[in-house]
Amino acid sequence: MIEVLPARPETLIKGSVKGLLARTFAKVNDLNWDMSAKTVDLTVTSRQKQDITLIARSGIQTITAPAGVLPAQPKPGETTCTLRLPQGTPVMLHMKMGSHTPSDWIPGTASH
Repeated sequence: MIEVLPARPETLIKGSVKGLLARTFAKVNDLNWDMSAKTVDLTVTSRQKQDITLIARSGIQTITAPAGVLPAQPKPGETTCTLRLPQGTPVMLHMKMGSHTPSDWIPGTASH
Protein backbone atom coordinates (compact mmCIF):
# COMPACT_ATOMS: atom_id res chain seq x y z
CA MET A 1 0.00 0.00 0.00
CA ILE A 2 0.93 3.60 -0.55
CA GLU A 3 -1.15 6.18 1.30
CA VAL A 4 -1.14 9.72 -0.09
CA LEU A 5 -0.58 12.43 2.54
CA PRO A 6 -1.73 10.38 5.54
CA ALA A 7 -0.59 12.94 8.12
CA ARG A 8 -0.69 16.28 6.27
CA PRO A 9 -1.51 19.11 8.68
CA GLU A 10 -4.69 20.82 7.49
CA THR A 11 -2.80 24.14 7.39
CA LEU A 12 -0.24 22.79 4.88
CA ILE A 13 -2.31 23.57 1.79
CA LYS A 14 0.47 23.32 -0.83
CA GLY A 15 3.71 21.45 -0.84
CA SER A 16 6.03 18.90 -2.35
CA VAL A 17 8.45 16.19 -1.32
CA LYS A 18 10.94 14.08 -3.23
CA GLY A 19 12.51 10.68 -2.73
CA LEU A 20 10.24 8.92 -0.25
CA LEU A 21 10.70 5.16 0.08
CA ALA A 22 7.54 3.11 0.49
CA ARG A 23 7.30 -0.26 2.19
CA THR A 24 6.19 -1.71 -1.14
CA PHE A 25 9.61 -1.77 -2.82
CA ALA A 26 8.63 1.47 -4.52
CA LYS A 27 9.97 5.00 -4.39
CA VAL A 28 7.78 8.09 -4.51
CA ASN A 29 10.08 10.17 -6.69
CA ASP A 30 7.91 13.30 -6.54
CA LEU A 31 4.77 14.22 -4.64
CA ASN A 32 3.15 17.62 -5.19
CA TRP A 33 -0.15 18.76 -3.72
CA ASP A 34 -2.42 21.78 -3.80
CA MET A 35 -5.39 21.17 -1.53
CA SER A 36 -7.07 24.46 -2.49
CA ALA A 37 -7.27 23.04 -6.05
CA LYS A 38 -7.69 19.50 -4.60
CA THR A 39 -4.92 18.11 -6.80
CA VAL A 40 -2.11 15.67 -6.11
CA ASP A 41 0.56 14.70 -8.63
CA LEU A 42 2.98 11.92 -7.87
CA THR A 43 5.59 9.87 -9.66
CA VAL A 44 6.29 6.36 -8.38
CA THR A 45 9.01 3.93 -9.46
CA SER A 46 8.71 0.31 -8.34
CA ARG A 47 11.76 -1.91 -7.90
CA GLN A 48 9.65 -4.87 -9.01
CA LYS A 49 6.56 -5.48 -11.12
CA GLN A 50 3.64 -5.43 -8.67
CA ASP A 51 0.07 -4.44 -7.93
CA ILE A 52 -0.34 -2.01 -5.04
CA THR A 53 -3.26 -0.30 -3.35
CA LEU A 54 -3.18 3.49 -3.45
CA ILE A 55 -5.07 5.12 -0.57
CA ALA A 56 -6.31 8.73 -0.44
CA ARG A 57 -8.47 9.26 2.64
CA SER A 58 -9.90 12.49 1.28
CA GLY A 59 -11.35 10.44 -1.59
CA ILE A 60 -10.39 10.20 -5.24
CA GLN A 61 -12.64 12.11 -7.61
CA THR A 62 -10.53 11.25 -10.66
CA ILE A 63 -7.14 9.72 -11.32
CA THR A 64 -5.11 9.58 -14.52
CA ALA A 65 -2.26 7.18 -15.15
CA PRO A 66 -0.35 5.74 -18.12
CA ALA A 67 -2.02 2.93 -20.08
CA GLY A 68 -2.03 -0.38 -18.22
CA VAL A 69 -1.32 1.08 -14.77
CA LEU A 70 -4.90 1.65 -13.64
CA PRO A 71 -6.93 -1.54 -14.24
CA ALA A 72 -10.20 0.15 -13.17
CA GLN A 73 -11.14 3.77 -12.53
CA PRO A 74 -12.39 4.16 -8.94
CA LYS A 75 -15.90 5.52 -8.45
CA PRO A 76 -15.82 9.23 -7.48
CA GLY A 77 -15.18 9.55 -3.76
CA GLU A 78 -13.68 6.08 -3.29
CA THR A 79 -10.59 6.12 -1.10
CA THR A 80 -8.60 3.32 -2.75
CA CYS A 81 -7.60 2.07 -6.16
CA THR A 82 -5.28 -0.59 -7.52
CA LEU A 83 -2.17 0.33 -9.49
CA ARG A 84 -0.21 -2.10 -11.66
CA LEU A 85 3.34 -0.84 -11.42
CA PRO A 86 5.97 -1.99 -13.91
CA GLN A 87 9.52 -2.68 -12.75
CA GLY A 88 11.92 0.26 -12.92
CA THR A 89 9.69 2.61 -14.94
CA PRO A 90 8.55 5.92 -13.39
CA VAL A 91 4.74 6.15 -13.35
CA MET A 92 3.16 9.61 -13.23
CA LEU A 93 -0.27 9.93 -11.60
CA HIS A 94 -2.58 12.93 -11.39
CA MET A 95 -5.43 12.91 -8.89
CA LYS A 96 -8.33 15.21 -8.22
CA MET A 97 -9.08 14.70 -4.55
CA GLY A 98 -12.44 14.42 -2.78
CA SER A 99 -13.75 16.39 0.17
CA HIS A 100 -13.33 14.05 3.14
CA THR A 101 -11.38 15.58 6.04
CA PRO A 102 -9.11 13.77 8.52
CA SER A 103 -11.79 13.94 11.23
CA ASP A 104 -14.16 11.96 8.96
CA TRP A 105 -12.12 8.86 9.86
CA ILE A 106 -12.60 9.21 13.63
CA PRO A 107 -15.85 7.58 14.82
CA GLY A 108 -18.42 10.12 15.98
CA THR A 109 -16.72 13.18 14.43
CA ALA A 110 -17.79 13.03 10.77
CA SER A 111 -18.47 16.47 9.35
CA HIS A 112 -21.28 15.33 7.00
